[in-house]
Amino acid sequence: MNQVCFELKKLPYKLDALSPFISEQLMILHYGAHYDGYIKNVNNLLNSQLKLISQSQFNDLTEVVLYAYKSNDVTLFRNAAQAWNHEFFWNTLSPKNTIVPFSPTSALFMAIQKTFGSFDDFITKFQVAAKTHFGSGWVWLVCDNEKLAIVDTHDANTPITNNLTPLMVIDVWEHAYYLDYHNKRANYIEQVMNNIINWDVAIRIFDSTVLAKQFR
Repeated sequence: MNQVCFELKKLPYKLDALSPFISEQLMILHYGAHYDGYIKNVNNLLNSQLKLISQSQFNDLTEVVLYAYKSNDVTLFRNAAQAWNHEFFWNTLSPKNTIVPFSPTSALFMAIQKTFGSFDDFITKFQVAAKTHFGSGWVWLVCDNEKLAIVDTHDANTPITNNLTPLMVIDVWEHAYYLDYHNKRANYIEQVMNNIINWDVAIRIFDSTVLAKQFR
């Protein structure tokens, strides 16, 4: 029987491209060790369950995450969800800040204004959520087909298990920032939010949602 083999998704930029906001050394550890470890664990867990593999067709990590969540396979879920969350996080970031050319006529921009009052108010509320999140986890901008929302998830939890569509995310596990910022999580959040968020990806995802049609 062929083994299941998920691979690390190649970064859309070089390891040093996010510097000085996220250093190459941190990316080597975060991408090359933490994320890699989750992928290896997913492969090992799936390949140890040959009967499961023969009965299931896992085309991507999303299917693994949802399967593990519904079947209450905690170990598989934690590793698959963390791998999925990290893959989404890498795409949330960009060496080129896309806030400046963020078109005020885009559907997402208008939805953010309607939901949060203004784009600046959204940034403030998102940063507060990320700075005050207790413990390890993630803070997301999501769409639930009817509205936008800022949600936080603890540990490996992910919005896709609640049928929410993630648009962007920031990783607030200590390993995501401690090497560069030590215990100053707030500084890390501000630098990421103000300099390397890839809004082009968020816009592209949002444009595929039902909610976006209201703002076109």
